[in-house]
Amino acid sequence: MYSFRVPLHVGNSNPDTVESRLSLSESNSESIWLQSNGPLADAERVAFCGSGYPTAEIAEQRANGLLPALRLTSLRTGIYFDFLSREVSGGMSETALRDLNEALPTGVRAARFRPGVMVHLTSEDIVVPRLSATVRAHTPAQAVGATFQRAMRCATASLHGSLAFDLYVASWRMPTDDARLLMLTSATEAMVVPEKVSGEERIALRRLAAVVRADQTLSPASKKSLESRIGSLNQESIGSASARLADRLNPRTFLDRTARDFFSYAYDVRSRLVHGDVPPSSSEVALALGALGEFAQELIGLELSSLATAQPQPERKPATFRVDWSRHRSGGTPRGQARHQAEP
Repeated sequence: MYSFRVPLHVGNSNPDTVESRLSLSESNSESIWLQSNGPLADAERVAFCGSGYPTAEIAEQRANGLLPALRLTSLRTGIYFDFLSREVSGGMSETALRDLNEALPTGVRAARFRPGVMVHLTSEDIVVPRLSATVRAHTPAQAVGATFQRAMRCATASLHGSLAFDLYVASWRMPTDDARLLMLTSATEAMVVPEKVSGEERIALRRLAAVVRADQTLSPASKKSLESRIGSLNQESIGSASARLADRLNPRTFLDRTARDFFSYAYDVRSRLVHGDVPPSSSEVALALGALGEFAQELIGLELSSLATAQPQPERKPATFRVDWSRHRSGGTPRGQARHQAEP
């Protein structure tokens, strides 16, 4: 017989029970439940589980068929189930996974984390090692004072730069790459300030507005709407203002693109993430995010200073990682902790 499990992150509310298992549906041939490592009332990660299927294919089909019901349950109960579909898969290497499985008792199998439906033999107790790390980079104390003294000589006040800085710093607290990408594009957009178009263009727009006002075939409401749209053309487009902002980083390149082309690319990724028919993959978001952080940082540095080019960043000492290992299993308990020091 076969079973399925779907990893979930729980937010906003939790099932009010100290039990680690909550039955959702029971019949003579099938069991469906939520499972955590400890009390569900305190759980951040749970698994949506089902058992009683004669083949792996039937188990997978049943799981996918039940996910809409779980999403609707989430909306109606206020228990937000994140299916982690935008979380990058990874974790242990094949060698480490093989070594761990050799050390586990019979009937227990370790599997690498991945979002979505996972099918396994009902007789197997699935263990999913989770790797978490707290990274703290250290900048030499003397460099902080020296950098501040240089900044005193060139720092300038900027409302747009201050807002962009706040959004940039807040992006580091975002829980996912998707959210951080949106925050970083917002930080960059905060510095986009459209300028007035040329005097010749404004004269032409006034003539066009006069034609609209004199047109007897248009209703007053239509005239007002058209005049408003014509008036908005007195400022350059957001695209033009964004390109002008990005040009401040010339001749720097990002992902082998000019600053202007990179900003257009990053904004396209953002647009597809928000309202595109085909959203970007997690790996595409991660790729754009790495360069976008540097792009936004340098632009904000220019906005907040009187310097023509961004300043180099101070060297940092190797980071210290705290690694907490835990396993997510059917009826399991957390196990073990380890510490590891490595250079980034």
